[in-house]
Amino acid sequence: MKRTLPLVGAILLTGCGLSEEKYAEKAAAEACSLYEECDLLEYFGGTYDACVTQMEAAVLAYVTSEACDYDGGAAKSCLNEWKDATCEGSTTTGETDSACDDVCGDAGTTGDGGTM
Repeated sequence: MKRTLPLVGAILLTGCGLSEEKYAEKAAAEACSLYEECDLLEYFGGTYDACVTQMEAAVLAYVTSEACDYDGGAAKSCLNEWKDATCEGSTTTGETDSACDDVCGDAGTTGDGGTM
């Protein structure tokens, strides 16, 4: 029984965030749903499916790159923010800080605080 406790703890800790692959899949779906609602799909091939294909590939390439120190917990929070986003470019809560800025940790920002 004592040997299973560390294993259970490790499983619980890994469940706190999302894998890079799952994040890319879910982020693409959330973003493209918003783009569809806002009539912006023409920028991504004109269809929801084309948008998801392009967005998922781009997000996965970025979060698995050397430029990203991926944070699965921030990724989970970022997805929650996408669900709250509006076509006006904001969230219904009016928050300006975004967990999405933290998905790649400090490695995903430039020296002046902007994102790469």
